Amino acid sequence: MPTPPRVYGPGHPFADLPDDVLLISPSRMVHVPGGCDHYPRTAEQATLWGWISDPEPGLWNRIGPSHPVRANGGNTDLTSERRCATCVSAT
Repeated sequence: MPTPPRVYGPGHPFADLPDDVLLISPSRMVHVPGGCDHYPRTAEQATLWGWISDPEPGLWNRIGPSHPVRANGGNTDLTSERRCATCVSAT
């Protein structure tokens, strides 16, 4: 999966996350960093998000109702079975 350019500047809560991380929003949508403009703008908003560090190869393409995913970092209560359509187009 190609990685779009990062949108987070220095000091952003997600600036130090690995390049291959997948983000899960509070609305339970999975995003690729830089693939869309859906990301938290403040540290307070960032606490509501989760992420999947070191996703297994091909995971992005398998996410769906038959293959839900759970955050393993940040808000680990988040699960998702939906990929952001904008991120799908960007990858």
